[in-house]
Amino acid sequence: MKKSFITKEYSQEAKAGTFSMLEKRNFFGGKILEIDDIMNVNQNDITWIEASDNTQGVNIDNKTQTLNTSSLKGDEHTLRIYPKQSTSEINQFTTWELVINIENIIKSWIFAQLKKFKTFSGIRNDETKSGEIDSAIKHYIELNIIPRIEFATVYLYIRYFRIGEIDNTTQVALKFDTKYTEFTIIPPPKSGETTEELLLRSEIFKESIQATNFNLNVGVFGKQATILYKQTKTSENYKFDYYFDVVYRKA
Repeated sequence: MKKSFITKEYSQEAKAGTFSMLEKRNFFGGKILEIDDIMNVNQNDITWIEASDNTQGVNIDNKTQTLNTSSLKGDEHTLRIYPKQSTSEINQFTTWELVINIENIIKSWIFAQLKKFKTFSGIRNDETKSGEIDSAIKHYIELNIIPRIEFATVYLYIRYFRIGEIDNTTQVALKFDTKYTEFTIIPPPKSGETTEELLLRSEIFKESIQATNFNLNVGVFGKQATILYKQTKTSENYKFDYYFDVVYRKA
């Protein structure tokens, strides 16, 4: 028998959801964010555009943000003369202790990459548990990406200057006046050089000042990396400037 009147066969009812940022793999491989095999936090800045409330693709994206990777690494490390050495050792071939907050660096770098590629575009602040999209993205990184990557290494670059001469920051080189600066990996200027020639020479120069004679240790929880570097030129005659890249890989 066919009905001769209209009835409500289906209805849409509200159903409780979840604000959880944890993604789980399913039978077909899941929707986990694709992670690069190698993640090198080098000197390349990361720039993105977002709205004034930090969302993307919801309101008008008209605010430019930049992660300065050199400044990030500068803020997330300390350098000191290694205390467990004699006065004679300090004055001759000084050993330095470099402590790097590697986890903070890679988290900030991944956050900027997610912003750059608008991975969370279209999500409003009130659609997140914290009520703030940036906090939700950081929580997502903590739950889904950090467990799937691992620290690989640190590329350390060392450039010596004879004491009394001008260093790469145009200052007179002084004993123990060690500086962290991106200028360390920039070769001296060369007249009449094209952009392509400069880029090629910069790569060659960077490789030529990469240090290999240091001890690298990572803390139990993988949050910090400690480097012990012993000068290869005497502290009586030379000081050095330095720079470093932090490298992670897919676990």
